[in-house]
Amino acid sequence: MTANTVELIPHDGYWLVRLTENGCQYERDFRFEEHALAWADGQYKRLLETGSTDRNFGTTFSKNPDGFLGG
Repeated sequence: MTANTVELIPHDGYWLVRLTENGCQYERDFRFEEHALAWADGQYKRLLETGSTDRNFGTTFSKNPDGFLGG
């Protein structure tokens, strides 16, 4: 079973939150770190109710596909 995770990743002046839940990945970008942290923390708390969760803030950098940010 894949662990559920929440990652906060700085990227080109934005903050990306990557959520892995039941093997599926979702990504959401934020202009402000505080907003990203708040959303990531809420997702982390929600995932705690569903089982195993790892929180990985600021230790992983991953380049996004071109065009993901800026919407």
